[in-house]
Amino acid sequence: MYLISLLIVGLVALCISWIRHLSSHLKISYSIIFVLLGVFLFSAVERLPFTLPQYNQSITMHLTELMVIVALMSAGLRINTPFSIKNWNIPLRLISIALPLTMLITFIIGNIWLSLSTATSLLLAAVLAPTDPVLAADVQVGPPNKKNENSVKFGLTAEAGLSDALIFPVIWFSIFLAEPAALNSNNLLEWFTDELIYRLVIGCITGYLIGKCINYFFFYLPQKYNLSNIQEGLVALSAAIAVYCLTELLHGYGFIAVFICAVTIRNYEIHHAYHSVLHSFINQIEHILMSVLLLLFGGNLVDGALEKTNLNLILIALAFVLIIRPLCGMVSLVGSSLSLKNRLIASFFGIRGVGPFFYLFFALEHIEFAQQDQVLTVTYLVVLLSILFHGFSSPRLMKALKKE
Repeated sequence: MYLISLLIVGLVALCISWIRHLSSHLKISYSIIFVLLGVFLFSAVERLPFTLPQYNQSITMHLTELMVIVALMSAGLRINTPFSIKNWNIPLRLISIALPLTMLITFIIGNIWLSLSTATSLLLAAVLAPTDPVLAADVQVGPPNKKNENSVKFGLTAEAGLSDALIFPVIWFSIFLAEPAALNSNNLLEWFTDELIYRLVIGCITGYLIGKCINYFFFYLPQKYNLSNIQEGLVALSAAIAVYCLTELLHGYGFIAVFICAVTIRNYEIHHAYHSVLHSFINQIEHILMSVLLLLFGGNLVDGALEKTNLNLILIALAFVLIIRPLCGMVSLVGSSLSLKNRLIASFFGIRGVGPFFYLFFALEHIEFAQQDQVLTVTYLVVLLSILFHGFSSPRLMKALKKE
């Protein structure tokens, strides 16, 4: 079984370039092709392992965790726009308005329509609200130093990087609410000071400082002493893992640290050629991990991930992908510099992918939630619909952006 699984990973890695080439001709996202391959593979080969994540929660959590870490570093290294409140107006609007509004509407729907408990409704809202940095690669900015960075793609890239980190306090609050006798002033104060303030601050500081260290040791010193041979692409992956682990050991939020570290690195001599080297390496790792996870997602569908689906859950998933996120995105971008067409596109592409599974199983590793099977089924449906709707539309709509 081990050798078969390893063989599949190797074959997937070998096929990535060809499948991406094929998808560009078919004008669909290559995520759709890998999911279909997963469905075919797990239907045709009997000896493959049972993949449903609820039976392998810890493994699923760590695989998706690694995927998000790599995707956050990749996203941060792609952004050409230097950070400032003015320059980052669009992603900050999406984070400060669209994200909480999406959570609020999803919470109400879960609580009233599905009759979920307060804790489970909040978990559903937190799991689904962030835009995913993994599957959103098709609608994000291109490699570093690419000229004329599109404002919509930039907004979606930065939003994905920020939202994946800022949702963690809400995940922790849902865990807190699911615990017996959780509602008291001392516990609320502890959540506010520790889970919200302390962890976010530590994440931001650690990410920034390590980013500065990377800049000094791998940009400044090699340039000063002509040591270009140490400017390896592996630094991007190493930095992502190091900053994440160190931040978590300091009880901060590792995701925000990774993204801030990547943006800090990217902001150093923004036209430096080494940025392309860093991004090229981490981007290849991202594609391999993502392709394997999409293959497993297809296997999940074969193994019965949607067997508890009902009409209510399908309607909620459809409403989330086609109405709730686009509506919240449009509200957040009112008064922005984007044209109406670009606002519609930016609002529509709130892609959901690997991230929701990490948040969900992170929470379930800590405590059992009432009606958690419904949350899992809705998550599968939203991700599947996002892959299909966004996967078929992204090549065409992204092409429309280029024409403007």
